[in-house]
Amino acid sequence: MLPAGLRVDVHMGGPIVERREDLRVLVSIGSQSGATIRMSGVSLDIAQVMLAAQAPSRIPLRPGIPPVPTADDGEAGRIVFKPVESMLLEYAGPSYLAQPVGTGRYIVQFRYDTREPGKTGAEEKLERGWIDLEVKH
Repeated sequence: MLPAGLRVDVHMGGPIVERREDLRVLVSIGSQSGATIRMSGVSLDIAQVMLAAQAPSRIPLRPGIPPVPTADDGEAGRIVFKPVESMLLEYAGPSYLAQPVGTGRYIVQFRYDTREPGKTGAEEKLERGWIDLEVKH
């Protein structure tokens, strides 16, 4: 389950990039409450898991094969945020897009999903709105 009081802000380094190497997605995650928050951070550093990108026609970009995350034993990879504490994550183009992308417009989304494979539960999934991206080449 996603912790109550979790704050997630997503920003693009710039809406127009010359090439995939210039893509930067910045994500700030933290506590927006007066309480300490504990959450799983097992996959937070894996761009292929945390980001989705697609052409406006809804055809997804293939990010490449993500590394295998460590097994979630309920303790390893846990992050503890003290009240109003946060962390900044940066996802760069090459760590997400294994193959070059063509000139054009795309959309990018941050998604955090703590559900076990095959399980449902909207309260365990967090998605932020799509952000416009243009690749110029």
